[in-house]
Amino acid sequence: MIMQVSANDVKKIFQQLIDEKLSREEVAEWAYTRIQAYDNDELEFFPQEEESRIWETLQYFEGVDLKEDVNTYLHIKSDFVQELSEKWGIQVEIKTNISTYPKHKYVVTLPDTLDITLRKIQRKEGLPLNTLINKWVREKVQQYANAM
Repeated sequence: MIMQVSANDVKKIFQQLIDEKLSREEVAEWAYTRIQAYDNDELEFFPQEEESRIWETLQYFEGVDLKEDVNTYLHIKSDFVQELSEKWGIQVEIKTNISTYPKHKYVVTLPDTLDITLRKIQRKEGLPLNTLINKWVREKVQQYANAM
């Protein structure tokens, strides 16, 4: 059975990858299926004059799920945007969400004696108490991380 792949198909897949509507693994599998069809002489390109670009895009898609290590992908979203721009001349804006609030908020209860001492240090350092405590926690966590 002959399978078709079009320039519009690969552009849509690129956009869905960038918008995270398709996972990297889904895109790689989509490309793999078409590459297998090509290897079996069962793939047609549309339009025919775009065969080279479509084929290069399929090969790129097949590797979008590659990882550097267990938790880190080889490619980041901006790589996909750049590849789409370079290969197809399509400019895409990456939507980002920047939070001005911390992701995690901890409530810590301190004994009165420690609180009094902290407030004295805060006045001496001239820093907000949250900033001072965050700085100390960050330093202590880094010490433990370096010792591991």
